[in-house]
Amino acid sequence: MKKPLAWAETVDLAAKEQALQVVADQLGDGWAPELTELITGGDTGPVVRPIWGLPLGHTWDRRPGVMLVGDAAHLTPPDGDGANWALFDGAELGTLIAENPGDIDAAFDAFAGRMLPRSAASSEEGYQSFERIFGYNAPVNLRHMMDGVKTSGREYYE
Repeated sequence: MKKPLAWAETVDLAAKEQALQVVADQLGDGWAPELTELITGGDTGPVVRPIWGLPLGHTWDRRPGVMLVGDAAHLTPPDGDGANWALFDGAELGTLIAENPGDIDAAFDAFAGRMLPRSAASSEEGYQSFERIFGYNAPVNLRHMMDGVKTSGREYYE
């Protein structure tokens, strides 16, 4: 559930039943009681876990002798691809280091030239996926997904 960080301060998380009901109420009308019961009938209260990501299009100036890979290089909200990209980054960077013996910065520059454009495209997809599942319009988006409604992905930013 995507909310401004200050929203959590408006919910008394210590009052478990009330807090769970507040969370369930965020789904809106039209959900089967069996689904909302998965939230309100939980054994534990809700926990606020902020998720951070870099803005789309974010880049940085590389420093000599240093290269970021994986989530450190292209931090986006989780969409299931982070570990895969970290492994891919490591393999690609390892290959470039082997191809540039004695010139680590050449390997790093070549890697950055490949990784940053690839990361930008992946980040756009990751943000769309995250917004579908956790964004402000998530309950409606999830209903559409269950109903098989085809969407462009752009409406998730509204």
